Amino acid sequence: MEKIGIVTVLYNSEKVLEDFFNTLNIQTYKNFKLFVIDNQSPDNSLNKARELAKSVFFETHFIANSGNYGVAKGNNQGIFPFATP
Repeated sequence: MEKIGIVTVLYNSEKVLEDFFNTLNIQTYKNFKLFVIDNQSPDNSLNKARELAKSVFFETHFIANSGNYGVAKGNNQGIFPFATP
């Protein structure tokens, strides 16, 4: 089974993160990594995501940007590990 990457870009996402992590956690396909890219959310998104990552089965990687670089750049940051052989 091939490992896949899932990228999510955060900006003021604290309210939806619990459902997001729970939904990924109950998937039947288990061979994936989650890449969480935070665009310097003014809410508690990054800390909330880090807390939730402690209680799920999947591997989670975090990138905390120093500014809001937008969704496109955030997605590119998340897919970069898979773009190289």
